[in-house]
Formats: sequence, C-alpha cells, structure tokens
Amino acid sequence: MPEIISKTKTAVFLLIFGVIFGMTTAILIASLATTGNSADDATYLGLLVGECLMLLPVAMFCRKLGSSYRTFFRMKAVSLKSLVAILPVGLGMVVVMDEMDRLVQMFFPAPEIFKQIDKIMTIDSIESALVIIGFVVILGPLFEEMLFRGFFQRILEYRLNDVTKAALYSALTFALVHSNPWGIVQIYIIGVFLGYIAWRTGSIWVSLLLHSINNGFAVLFSNLPDGALSWYEFHGHTHPALIVAAIAVFYLGMKWFVAVTPVAERDENIVFIENIHDQSAFTS
Repeated sequence: MPEIISKTKTAVFLLIFGVIFGMTTAILIASLATTGNSADDATYLGLLVGECLMLLPVAMFCRKLGSSYRTFFRMKAVSLKSLVAILPVGLGMVVVMDEMDRLVQMFFPAPEIFKQIDKIMTIDSIESALVIIGFVVILGPLFEEMLFRGFFQRILEYRLNDVTKAALYSALTFALVHSNPWGIVQIYIIGVFLGYIAWRTGSIWVSLLLHSINNGFAVLFSNLPDGALSWYEFHGHTHPALIVAAIAVFYLGMKWFVAVTPVAERDENIVFIENIHDQSAFTS
C-alpha cells in the first residue's frame, strides 16, 4: 500500500491542536499541587502527560489513515556508524549553545520565573533522578522528535518539495512551542540541525540521540555543585579555549557524520490526499 501524505494545513492543525491540548492538560495537572514534593510530582506528571497528549491527535490520525507508525513517525533503523558519529557533534553543540545562553542572559536577562527550570531539574533522590532523566533525557525528546521531525517536517518535505524550508519551518515551530523568548534562538538553531539529521538519515533515531545529549547536559549542569565548573568558566562565560575546541569538535564530527551517512532515499511510493475522506481508497 502506498504511503499517504496529508495536506500541510491538516498537519499544522493537528500540531497546533496537539500542542494546545497537551499544554493545557500539563498546566491543569501541575496546578493540582503547589507546595513541597507534591508540587514537583505534579509538575513532572503534568509535563509527561502533556507531551504524550501533544502526540495523541497525530497518532490517531495515523491510525485513521491506516499508515505504519514506523513510517509515519520516521522511525526506521539507522546505522551504528551514524549514531557514533553524532556523539562529538552533540558534545561540541552543547558547549557552543551554553555560551550562547550566557551571552543572551548578559544582554537580555530572563525574569526569575524562567530560571525556575533549574529547580524542576534538580535531583535530590533516586526517585527524582529516574523521573527527571526518564522524562527530560528520554521520553520528552522522543515525543518531540516523533512530532516535529518525524511527522511535521516529513510532510513539509513532500508538500513543499524543499528540504531546507521544511527543516527551517519545523525548527521554528519547535522553538515557538517551547515558549521561552530567552532561548528561542538557541532552540531554533538546535532544531535546524535536528531537522537536517532527520532528513539525511530518513529517521528520527540519530536526531533523538543528539536531542537527548543536549537535554542530558542541561540536567547535568543543573545538578553540579557550586565551583564544579571553575575549570570550564572564564569571567562568567565558557572558557575561550573550550569554545574553540568545541567548534572544532562539532565541525569534525559533522564531517564524519556526513561521510558515514548517505542521504536517505526519497520514498516515491507516495499518495497525496487533499481531503481526509480521500484516504478510504487506500485502506482496507
């Protein structure tokens, strides 16, 4: 059976509906408790349920089309070489983006409420470690890659017939959904690279690994004791030597990744539908 590609308007509607549905539910759950450990538990639960519900409308649409989840969300297997090659890319990217965060905060300090994210990611027990790592490093990135690079960008690639625009639009949507004006540029840049990787591999698994690396270091930095980064920092910024090294590692890592990762073949067994009812001819 051919793979069915819906209209761009349909994809945008499902994305917006899913985001609003998920965020609203997350806020409602988080508001159930406001103090102590119960507040933290409610926040984690709200974020997890919210991320799941963001994906739910798209998953239901996939089922209605009769499409394979593996294809619909771009979850095909990738080579081990590609996964290994992305590791130095992730390491270099983390350092450069950290310095960009510091520069933004220097000129446009975020209000205190936006700095509470560090408290949300604070690990104070084995249970909180499992919850934070499970959500921030694994499940959150997985759901977001499925939604933005697996579903949305893939439809844009076929509908616009322009990979660059598809990756840029997907990255912009990804940045806006995070609702952080002080991090929108950094998130957008990361989204562009994630989009490129997903397109090149034809899969979300490598972009997921890169996404998880970025989030994993965010959790690590949020839990280091005071003074632990004295070797890393220089007058409130990342040490210049480390920035240069990070750029070099990122560049060499990207060259390695490109060398071992041929561009995924475009699926030509595609049917474009203009109306949800048109899909009935292709499903049994």
